[in-house]
Amino acid sequence: MRADETSNHFRLSPKSGPAAGGTRATINPYTIGGVKFTTISSGYYHTLALGDDGNAYAWGDNQYGQLGDDTNTQRLAPVRIQTPAGIKFTEISAGFYGHSIALGTDGYIYTWGLNNRGQSGLGDTNNRLIPTKIQPLPAGVNRFTQINAGADFNLAIGDNGKVYAWGCNDTSINNVSGGGQLGVGDTVMRSSPTLVAGIPGTVRIISISAAAYFSMALGDNGVIYTWGDNEYGQLGTGDTTNRTSAFPVNPPNGLRWTSITAGGYTAFATTNDGNNYAWGANRIGGQYGDGTSTYPSEPTAEKHTPTLVTLRMPAGVHIVQRSSNGWHTLVIGSDHKTYAWGSNYYTELGNNSSENVTTPVTVQVPVGVTFVSVTAGYWNSFAIGSDGNTYSWGLGELANLGDGSTTNSSTPVRVGGPIRITRVTFGGIATPGTVTDVSSIWTGNTPPHAPGDVDVVVSWTLNEVAQPNETLKYHYLDTFTVSFNLGAAPGSTPSPQHVEENSKAAWPTQPSWNGHRFVGWFLDNKPYTFNEPVTSNITLTARWEKPAFTFTMDPNRGPNSGGTSVTITPHPATSSVQFTQVSAGWYHTLAIGSDGDLYAWGENDAGQLGDNSITSRLQPTKAVTPNGVKFLKVSAGPNNSFALGSDNRWYAWGFNTSGQLGLGTTNNQLQPLPISMPAGVGAYRQVSPGVDHTLAIGDNGTTYAWGANNSGQLGDNTTINQLSPVAVQMPAGVYQFTQVSAAAGHSIGIGDNGQAYSWGSNQFGQLGTSVINVGGSSAVPVQVQLPVGVSTFKQATATADWSLAISDTGRIYTWGYNNDYELGNGTTTNQQLPAEPTLPAGITFTSVTTSSDSAMSIASNGSIYAWGDNASGQLGTGSQTTPTRPIVVNPKPGTTFAKLLSGWKHTIGVDTTGGVWTWGDNQYGQLGDKQGGPGKISLTPVSTGMFYNINITAVKFGTAPAQSGPTPNDGASTWNVTSPRYDSGGPVPVIVTWTLDGVAQTDYPIHDFTYIYIPYTLPRAGSIPFHGLIGTTFIAFTCLAGVTLAGYQLSKARKQRQSPHTLRLHHTQP
Repeated sequence: MRADETSNHFRLSPKSGPAAGGTRATINPYTIGGVKFTTISSGYYHTLALGDDGNAYAWGDNQYGQLGDDTNTQRLAPVRIQTPAGIKFTEISAGFYGHSIALGTDGYIYTWGLNNRGQSGLGDTNNRLIPTKIQPLPAGVNRFTQINAGADFNLAIGDNGKVYAWGCNDTSINNVSGGGQLGVGDTVMRSSPTLVAGIPGTVRIISISAAAYFSMALGDNGVIYTWGDNEYGQLGTGDTTNRTSAFPVNPPNGLRWTSITAGGYTAFATTNDGNNYAWGANRIGGQYGDGTSTYPSEPTAEKHTPTLVTLRMPAGVHIVQRSSNGWHTLVIGSDHKTYAWGSNYYTELGNNSSENVTTPVTVQVPVGVTFVSVTAGYWNSFAIGSDGNTYSWGLGELANLGDGSTTNSSTPVRVGGPIRITRVTFGGIATPGTVTDVSSIWTGNTPPHAPGDVDVVVSWTLNEVAQPNETLKYHYLDTFTVSFNLGAAPGSTPSPQHVEENSKAAWPTQPSWNGHRFVGWFLDNKPYTFNEPVTSNITLTARWEKPAFTFTMDPNRGPNSGGTSVTITPHPATSSVQFTQVSAGWYHTLAIGSDGDLYAWGENDAGQLGDNSITSRLQPTKAVTPNGVKFLKVSAGPNNSFALGSDNRWYAWGFNTSGQLGLGTTNNQLQPLPISMPAGVGAYRQVSPGVDHTLAIGDNGTTYAWGANNSGQLGDNTTINQLSPVAVQMPAGVYQFTQVSAAAGHSIGIGDNGQAYSWGSNQFGQLGTSVINVGGSSAVPVQVQLPVGVSTFKQATATADWSLAISDTGRIYTWGYNNDYELGNGTTTNQQLPAEPTLPAGITFTSVTTSSDSAMSIASNGSIYAWGDNASGQLGTGSQTTPTRPIVVNPKPGTTFAKLLSGWKHTIGVDTTGGVWTWGDNQYGQLGDKQGGPGKISLTPVSTGMFYNINITAVKFGTAPAQSGPTPNDGASTWNVTSPRYDSGGPVPVIVTWTLDGVAQTDYPIHDFTYIYIPYTLPRAGSIPFHGLIGTTFIAFTCLAGVTLAGYQLSKARKQRQSPHTLRLHHTQP
């Protein structure tokens, strides 16, 4: 979904602004009819593209029907390819000489255009004017997963991980000796897909690249395989002998190859340490990009084996995307600039020159645009811009550039033809602006206008011919007032805030009221979070509490000899502060209170609770908050924590041995610290912590990653750990990820095209693609294979060693590890590709929460479905039985849950009233109910709230201190004391000395504890000789008996008029 206002040909950004006007607005033209191109592939004289509308487009020469529009007519601008009914193309590739190839959503390959060498794969040599399906599939292949076109041959990967080739298999067509580019063991043409020979059967191929007359494939074992023409040493075999079957090219010791590119007669590759290698031809322009060239007289600069290349990129800039084809190379740098080097005979380097260069030069990108994807054609170049347009430069004599002309261009021009905006009005008010020459972007300042929606009318021309006006929508924002009411509290009310529509109000200075506790700001009887857009005038009212604390004891009587164990309980135990947002880690929980403070409980071995200690907590405990900051959002990692502050910065604390906190160190942190942000990033829109790495989406649209990278889970095309953020390499045609999720060794994200992409470990098939072998890995994002009938995904989650996604149809799909039935299909068999759990038909889902080995989701009908591991009762079934398929659960009858969150083996449920409930594992106190401890679980939800921080420091019985205690009882808001000895019977007050939030309070008397006098029992007759009881001893004994008897009678009388045991006494937090 676009965040700006669009029409068929234009896009307005931003789509709203203040009524006072003065907002800098831009209007960008689209490439063609409101379509963004996501993928570009170019041959010698024609170009293909995939659009974000699901259609395919083409332009340029069409003498063989290679444009697929059922004609042989040359096209100066993009036209739509006639895609078979019900099929969308997911990949597209242009052959050099005039054939085209595409991969359909049905897993079949479609071809059209020139077929003189069997390159259409249809069993004949007849040209085709429209896409035609290659069938049947080869034996052992259920669908193809990747394609690439060479000069007049093709490569494809089957879902069995094997490579197939067809078409021309020699180079005699150009009077060049050699061949074998099909890799089938000979140089004979093939007119249907044929298995490539020489690749070990245990190796799955994850990437392919076809050049003029040689081929490359990358195995899941990190080895490159090459075959075909080797005139310039491009096979990397150390010689110039052609190969008709695959030859292994091993990486440097201890490394793995992670990417490959076959370009013309040159090979390029990258290793998992981020280094670049090149071999083969280095002529004309110096394709290596290291300042060397064999032309005219440097033969030592041409290498026959992989050679480390030091690209002369600007200091600190690394390559994010590369495209090489023929004699020149294009790259996008981490500085968001585009660079080029090599041959420039047709001005294909885009630097307004025709001089060859052997080191990277900057492409002259149109003003106001950055390129997000580049494609090197043979004599021209293409790029997709951040404005949604496609640009081209270089040779244009056969309409290659698609700009409506046949003219060469030494700098980028807009594909689709020159558009010129001639007039713009906002709500009928003519608005002056400027228009850039190449990108045709209109820029101007909005005029003042009353709040509300207005029409923006654009007058424009295409190729200097006036076109019908286009109408866009713009919203003039109102300004609203956020007022504050202290309730009954005295003091100065915070000043009103004037907040622009859809912006957020700021936390005011927190009020205080002597003898009362601030609960929070409330709107319509609900706590206000200050993390929601303001859409009207509102008044926030302060809520306070003044609890009347009382203490009770049990029992309230005992013998005067002392030693009675007495339990003292304060009332009330919990505060009325509510939790407004919660998040679950493995064994700890985070929550934001309505009072604006951050609370945490559970395990704290790495400081993940943020209270500057490593002491685990059985109840919500206030975390340290930086001065002047209120936390607006929390995200708990496995054993660390992240939070968004009111200063728009993210903070992190806890476990950090791999640098996953993004602080530039590997030290654990006991309290929140701000994480680093790359240059050009004002804020992170989302942060997703994994086990040892973290993902974040910047407000510039770039996805960043840091921490462990042993499986390539950072997605930067290396396996090097990073202590600071690095950019994730974007898939071709994807501008940005709209959401990301980090797990143990893999990551997943959803692109702005609605497709899911995954990267990192594929040990159990958790990447959801047959392109990467199970047990392998990918250091760059690869597309998750779409199930039949699914066009896009709207949510994707990476969890432990498996993955889950919700499709555009609202159905759930799972894949990866399945030992504990987490895939919900009734088996424990791992699964490589997305498939539905066993769910009822007709039920849809909007969100899902996953733990290590289980899942829970709230259906559209309100039912909760759960499946997978349930050893701690975390699924809310009331038992510890593991459901192998999704079942309906009702954790707390009578309570409707609006949201569910999962820890490792515990679950948090937020009900429709905002109440928080927890259940499952409680060994570290992660349920927050004070009942935690080794082996403890709760099979039913327990209410989790804010316990008062009461501590009993001393207890007296009358004037005598307790014999022992007070000792707090684990898991309960109670203390135990032992009554002291008392000389007589009768009631005595019990005086409780206590603190609230560490502040001493007035002693509380509990009336009363009754001592029961136990009289001395005379010895039985004969047990002591009478002569032993003589004199004063006998007299004393007689007196003692009399006093005891009188005391007992007095005690009995007092008992009959004893006063109540408790007395209410108001105590409040200072």
